[in-house]
Amino acid sequence: MARYCYLNGAQYNGLDPPQPQTKTVGMNNWRNAGREDGAEFLPDFCSGAAVFSMLVITELVAVLITLAAVDASPVLWERFLLLSIYLQWIGISSAAGLCMVRRYVRGLSERAVAGLCYLLLLLITLLLSEIAWRLAVYQDFFLVLQTSHAEFLTRNLGVCSLIAALALRYFWVQHQRQRQLLALGDARFVALQARIRPHFLFNTLNSIAELTNSQPRDAESAVEDLSVLLRASLAEHDQPVTLAKELATTRAYARIEGLRLGDRLRVDWDIPEELQANTIPPLSLQPLVENAVRHGIEPLPEGGTVQVRAIPLDDSFYVISVTNPIDESADRPGSGEALENIRLRLRWLYGENGAEIQILPSEKMFEARLILPRRPVSS
Repeated sequence: MARYCYLNGAQYNGLDPPQPQTKTVGMNNWRNAGREDGAEFLPDFCSGAAVFSMLVITELVAVLITLAAVDASPVLWERFLLLSIYLQWIGISSAAGLCMVRRYVRGLSERAVAGLCYLLLLLITLLLSEIAWRLAVYQDFFLVLQTSHAEFLTRNLGVCSLIAALALRYFWVQHQRQRQLLALGDARFVALQARIRPHFLFNTLNSIAELTNSQPRDAESAVEDLSVLLRASLAEHDQPVTLAKELATTRAYARIEGLRLGDRLRVDWDIPEELQANTIPPLSLQPLVENAVRHGIEPLPEGGTVQVRAIPLDDSFYVISVTNPIDESADRPGSGEALENIRLRLRWLYGENGAEIQILPSEKMFEARLILPRRPVSS
C-alpha cells in the first residue's frame, strides 16, 4: 500500500515525499540580492501598510507609557490622549523621513544607512519635542510643564533612542534572514537545473544511436528535444516564462521518455490556447510530468496515460494538473527536491498567497496541481 503524508494541507502518497517546508519571502531573486544597496533592509515606508504599522507601534508605546504611570487619577486619560497625539505625530514624521532616506541613500552600506536612519529619528524626535514643549508653554498645558524643559527633551530622546535601535535591529535581522533563505532557494534551484540524471542522459543517447541507422528522422528529432531540455535546464531562473514555453520543454521531455518506454507511455495534452500566454516559473511543469513518468508509469508493466490539463479557475487564477496512474504495490520514494523547488519559486514570483502547489492522491491515481495567477509575461 502507498504511504501518505501532507503537503500544503493536501494528502500526499509518499512517492516523492516533500522536504521540511522553508518559508521564503516576496519576489526577489538571489542573483540581484547580491548587488543590492544598504537601504534594502528598510521596509518601504512610502507604502500605506508600513505607515499603518508605524502608527500601531507608536500607539502601543503610548499605552505602555501611560500604564507605567503611577498616577491613576482621571488626569491619566487626558495624559494618554495628549501622548497618543504627540507620538502619532512623531510616527508619521518618522515614516516620511525613512521613506526619503530609502530613496536617496542608495549605494551606501547597511551600517551607514542604519546610522543615518538612527540619527534622523533622533533629530525628528528632538524637533517635534521642542515644538511640543513650546506649544505647551503657549497653551499652558500643565501636564507637559510638570517637568523641566531639559528633562522633557532628554526623556523623549531616551525613549526614541531605545525604540529606534530595536526597530533598526529588527529590520536588519529580518533582512539577513531573508537573504539566507533566498540563497538556500537559489542553491536548490541550481541543484534542480543540474538534476538531469546521468542514466537518463545515457539512455537518451543510446536511443538516439539506435535510431540513427533505422530511423534517422526520429533520431534528429530526439537530438532537438534533448537540446531543448538541456537549454531549459541551464537557463537563468530570475524571470517567469510563458506557459507555452514551459509546455515546449515538457513536451520535449515526454518525447524523449517515449523513446525508452514506447507504447507504455501516453500523454494526453489539454491546454487551452488562451492560457498559454500566462506566466509560470521555469522548470515547474516538467518536473511534475517527470515524477508522473518515474513513479507512476514506469512501475506499471502495462504503462499508462499522463494527463496534462489546464483550466481557468476564475478571472484571476488558472490551474494546471498532472494526473497519472499509480501502482500501490510499488515503493519508490524520492527526495522531494523538485516539489520543494517548485513551491519555493512559486513563493518568490507570486508572494505568500499568489500561487500554490497541491498534491492530491487517490486510490489508483495521483494528481499534482499548480494554481497560478493569470498574469501575462508583459504585465
